[in-house]
Amino acid sequence: MIINEFIILTCTQLKSNRTGAAQSVLGSVRARHNDIQQIERTLIELNQLFQDLAEAVVLQEAPIQQTEVQTTNVLQDTEQGNVQLDKGIKSASRARKMRKWCFFIIVAIGKCYGDYDSFKITCTC
Repeated sequence: MIINEFIILTCTQLKSNRTGAAQSVLGSVRARHNDIQQIERTLIELNQLFQDLAEAVVLQEAPIQQTEVQTTNVLQDTEQGNVQLDKGIKSASRARKMRKWCFFIIVAIGKCYGDYDSFKITCTC
């Protein structure tokens, strides 16, 4: 009888140890399952973000191309403007030289006529 009780007690202990181990393993499996489900949800959200980004890129393609064309036009206009500015600078420089020469010629003509005091130059500039 003692042997039977010992066997029953040993079986009960083994069963409780197995049950505890099984519950521990089950808890770990459930935790891992929940983590995998969370990863799946995160990947689905990430996929949606990439799809939204791809859609935004497609929608922005036309304005970006238009901006590139306008930028090219601005560059060309700026280069032409620089050429015109260079021409204007040269023209202004020539005009100043011409004004100086005209002034000296008028002074020379005045001296040639002799009476420099009565010859008055008035500048209207």
